[in-house]
Amino acid sequence: AKTLKLPQSEFDVCDVLSGKCTLQEALVQDPRSNAKVLPCMKVPPSPADLLHSQAMEKLIKQMRDSFDVVIIDSAPLLPVHDTKFLARLADAVLFVTRWEKTPREAARNAIRALEDVKAPIAGVALARVDATRFQYYNYGYQNYDSYHKYYE
Repeated sequence: AKTLKLPQSEFDVCDVLSGKCTLQEALVQDPRSNAKVLPCMKVPPSPADLLHSQAMEKLIKQMRDSFDVVIIDSAPLLPVHDTKFLARLADAVLFVTRWEKTPREAARNAIRALEDVKAPIAGVALARVDATRFQYYNYGYQNYDSYHKYYE
């Protein structure tokens, strides 16, 4: 919600999960798109208990039934076990890693952790790619300079 600079909401996902409000009361409309956002602004006393609850499973089912696409932006996978639980509830998981910052071994361990919980991994995305440096990568069969020009 902060990153998207959405209007302040009275309720958030914690309130929905604890029954203080309905999903509709907690959703915030993104003024730049048709997207609705369920913010997470409060830190519950026990996040793991809330995320591993029947209420969370019910909420995800309710959102799945109500919307075309549901995107869950979760915490980093390795330091936070909650993300593995959420990944199991998803129809597809997009593993996002930071280009040239995330150590390869950490990425491998994270993928293994997702596989261990049988998360449906749909693919990997590289975040914060430096397009100006990316153009110099050439593996002999394809010149990435054309991609750089395209994305510029």
